[in-house]
Amino acid sequence: MIIALLFMVAMATTDTAVANGSGTYVVISPSKLRPNADFTVSVNILEATQDVNVKATITDSSKTNVVATGNGVFQVGQPGTLSIKIPKSLTGTGFSLDVEGSGGLTFKNSTTLGYTQKELSLFIQTDKGIYKAGDTVNFRVFGMYSDLKPYLDPIDIEIFDKDSNKIKQWLQVKPKDGVITQMLKLSSQPPLGDWKISAKASRTTTHKTFAVAEYVLPKFEVSVELPSYVLTTEADFTATIKAKYTYGKPVKGTAEIAVSFIQSWRYPRYLDRAQPVTTFIQVPVDGEAKVTVPLANLKSLDGYLDRDILIVSANVTESLTGNVMSGNSTVTMYDRGVKLEFPESNPKTFRPGLEYTALLKVSQPDGLPVNPGAEQITVSTRVTIELPQDNTKTTLRPWLSNYPQTQSINLADVLISVPDNGLVAIPVTVQPDARDVAITAKLSGATTILNLGKSHSPSSSYIQLALKTTSRIKLSGPLLGQGICGGARTRDRRFPADLRADSLSTVPPTPPSNGRA
Repeated sequence: MIIALLFMVAMATTDTAVANGSGTYVVISPSKLRPNADFTVSVNILEATQDVNVKATITDSSKTNVVATGNGVFQVGQPGTLSIKIPKSLTGTGFSLDVEGSGGLTFKNSTTLGYTQKELSLFIQTDKGIYKAGDTVNFRVFGMYSDLKPYLDPIDIEIFDKDSNKIKQWLQVKPKDGVITQMLKLSSQPPLGDWKISAKASRTTTHKTFAVAEYVLPKFEVSVELPSYVLTTEADFTATIKAKYTYGKPVKGTAEIAVSFIQSWRYPRYLDRAQPVTTFIQVPVDGEAKVTVPLANLKSLDGYLDRDILIVSANVTESLTGNVMSGNSTVTMYDRGVKLEFPESNPKTFRPGLEYTALLKVSQPDGLPVNPGAEQITVSTRVTIELPQDNTKTTLRPWLSNYPQTQSINLADVLISVPDNGLVAIPVTVQPDARDVAITAKLSGATTILNLGKSHSPSSSYIQLALKTTSRIKLSGPLLGQGICGGARTRDRRFPADLRADSLSTVPPTPPSNGRA
């Protein structure tokens, strides 16, 4: 692709246009010449008294030898192009483009042009990258111009071995439908190394290398697939051993599977510090094998398995060659099949006297949602309040007179069902005199706690906004800009809550009539 370059934006005057003002024009051209290619000049007459004759001339750097010319008539406000054919035999380093206008607008301008010798691209494709003795090298050659049109003239093709000895050549071969297809039969003892195919057309030459090597047995890969997690209450789990060649064909042979584990309290958890549990020997493999791994031996070695890591390693021996490849994978064990978590997005503070809604995430240990069942989440809330200060002074321990006295109150437990997405909203109405709040969630033996502190307010006044409906209504006419906002609550009427809706397009319905929250 040639990047177009704006090289002229000029003002020009004519005898006719002097009284009416000046004329303008824009000329755009590529920045480089390419042999045997079309050179396109874009012309746009912006202002002129009548049609303009435009002539474009390409000369060498001395401006004495004309390379090519083109001309055309252009109307005002109607952009057009001049197409100039560049000769195939063009050579040189520097050229000039001169553009002249006459008729309704007289102008003359010029710019320098670069030169690129490449007029076409040649491509060589082989059917493989590596060949062995006796193989047939199938290849094809084709060329394209910069406009993606195929090259149809003759091409010379040569093949060289690793020592640059010419093995075969095809001279002046004309492409059929733009493509030349050929083949070369290798001998039983060819020189091993990198061979080269060379193609030449016009002034363009390209090369393609391929390797001639001894026969190498295809490699295969071994992978171990395990469940996303394993419960300590289970008796066993299933491991899948897969062995495939790099091109996808299954491998036949035997697999030796070793199981080891790392205790959760060991740090760091290096695989080489794993303790062996049991070994399975000579499990047949035909691309894939499933192995049931019992947990009885592991449970006898470690009584506390929660968050221990199991490592399953497999050594697969190919029956045809005896080659051995290995693979391994890990899985973590958990006591419970449910995980409770208060996301970090939950606010860390509450507003006394107002409702606080905590978001609880319920999932399996691997992060997937749990299956909704009959069991519900038990939510317990403990609120710590400040007791009124006793200003009575004592001579025994006077420092206790200003120390805040507190009392913990346990609210009634609440049962909440788990929705399909696993996100549970827990609403808690906090007392006005609360100082700390602890929300505890329990499900199937799993427990998590969210500790909250009191939000600071110099006036001990708080406000809260809440949507009263999930639907949205449009404000129009006199409602806009009148300070209307619905669904607002405040714990202290002294708090100024003049909330304006100048920038809101939608608000909850049933706004207060006085324009204040």
